[in-house]
Amino acid sequence: MLDSADDTADLDLLLYTAGADGAPDQLAASSATGSADEQIDLDAPAAGEYVLLVDFYSGAGQLDYTLTSYLLDPASAVGGLTVDPATLSAGLGETATLTASWTGLPYEQTFLGRVAYGETGQVTYLTVASGEEPETPTEPGPGPGPGPGQPGHPGGWSLGDILQWIWNALGDLFHGWFPWRG
Repeated sequence: MLDSADDTADLDLLLYTAGADGAPDQLAASSATGSADEQIDLDAPAAGEYVLLVDFYSGAGQLDYTLTSYLLDPASAVGGLTVDPATLSAGLGETATLTASWTGLPYEQTFLGRVAYGETGQVTYLTVASGEEPETPTEPGPGPGPGPGQPGHPGGWSLGDILQWIWNALGDLFHGWFPWRG
């Protein structure tokens, strides 16, 4: 997988078998789109030595890039890749929507997955960056204190406010006992 630092450039990937002298011999695979980023997917390559060339097709100045390679080995699978729905029937030219999710991956790593479409020979490769480990939640602290205008809040009720509240509450109580008094 080739990732160009300059997304306006056009870099290509060329994979050759290596000759006896280690020089490129025969083209085994290539990826030469108009994009800055390229990817070669090689299923079951023959044993041997290969030479990978990055072709600076177009761009200005020094073009930096990152090359990443993956080896898909079912015996060393990590995590759980699921696709929903697991089975889908679609006709030629129809659009279908699938949801892929991956669980159980170590943090701060990048992984490659392969989704096969039944017996069609067609596949899709998925790159997943697991991201940073989330922070462990802390125990909640004490809840919010008394709000403005409540006893115990700075600038809250004064002694006079409290006595007035008690007086009003007693008045409400007496009015309930003696309804004829207005």
